[in-house]
Amino acid sequence: MIGLRDSEDPDYPVNTLTGTTQSTYYDDYHPLLTYENLYEIAPNYDGMNYDVWTATGYATGSYVKYDIRAYKAQRTMLTSDTPSLTGTGWQTPVKDWVLEKENAAINKLLNNVFTDKKVNESTKTFLDSVQVVDGAARMDDTVTASDRFVGFEIRLKKANNIKGLINYIGLQFSTGQTVPVYLFHSSQKEAVGQWNLTISAGESFDWFSAATPTAGTNALHYVNYAANIDSGGTYYLGYFESDISGSAIEKELGCGDCGYPDGNIKWSKWAEIRPIEVENSYLDAKNLFDIEEVGYSDSNYGLNFSFSIESDITEMLVNKKALFTNALGYQFANDMLQEYLYNASSRMNKKQDTSSRNTAQYEFNATDEQDTLKRKLRESIKALSFDLSRISQVLPDGGGRSKIKTGAM
Repeated sequence: MIGLRDSEDPDYPVNTLTGTTQSTYYDDYHPLLTYENLYEIAPNYDGMNYDVWTATGYATGSYVKYDIRAYKAQRTMLTSDTPSLTGTGWQTPVKDWVLEKENAAINKLLNNVFTDKKVNESTKTFLDSVQVVDGAARMDDTVTASDRFVGFEIRLKKANNIKGLINYIGLQFSTGQTVPVYLFHSSQKEAVGQWNLTISAGESFDWFSAATPTAGTNALHYVNYAANIDSGGTYYLGYFESDISGSAIEKELGCGDCGYPDGNIKWSKWAEIRPIEVENSYLDAKNLFDIEEVGYSDSNYGLNFSFSIESDITEMLVNKKALFTNALGYQFANDMLQEYLYNASSRMNKKQDTSSRNTAQYEFNATDEQDTLKRKLRESIKALSFDLSRISQVLPDGGGRSKIKTGAM
């Protein structure tokens, strides 16, 4: 939505921040903000002692010197890939430098907005990491496997901007083995997450980090457009008994006064978790089963997991990115003028350098009453009129947290 115009001078390489969707350009936020000027204040890569290019082939990320100019390989380069300003295989390191500066400006802007709107105080974890199943299991309390899918049903509150996280998965079986654990969502045929967890010894309980699944994700959303997670669905975490050997060592879960006849072991204002089982006749290989045939039980099937819920406003920010465009333009311009002032590697001639530095210096020395870049940046941040700490129902006042309720065990 915002970019940097290319130079009309063919001696300058095509820059990184151009595209077909731009309607606003950084160049328009200050006269000094041109690609030619940025190129001249970037580190002098052309003067660095890189090896001269030869027709030998290069790995991705390699730096070479060709025709007095530095290049960086963007892919594996063949012997016939001669460095060029117009190709896609080689690019000048200045392009990476400009992109890094834009990313830094984005991070700085969001941090300033969040601080100004006090979002940092509100977007805290709602539900601290809790273990779903409490208590001790007796070694002789085992579950006889019968080719079912067993585990837990997880329902999230109807709110777009929360995210559940499976932090750890725990297993306890009679024999050591590798157990594939699956995470399904009712809108997807195939599992959205999978872990292959190896139990070190029989009968002993083992915790495993769930942060890096074998495949898929450990995050649960009420709705996720990018991942095609439909709204209002249900997650299922568990395993197929046909995959295990021996028996699971279980904890029996008494429902107490939880209000569900078959047991709801943990719930809060953000999520509801219940133990389930699905008979073999309703399974579809290792795909999602017939959810109409999910049965509720009072066993954990040798499975436990640590679960937390956080606010997740990423999608909200992406959907409202147009509101940030103007502020980002001023942030990038502000940052680049500081480069003019404090960058010792400038390759401008003395006349250009003096004029540019004087212009940049004015922007930072002028009083707040004057129409300067820093004032425009400050005003553009305040002009983000929506209050991020109120825009979503999941962002509590004053950074409050919800409490988890525990059914009788």
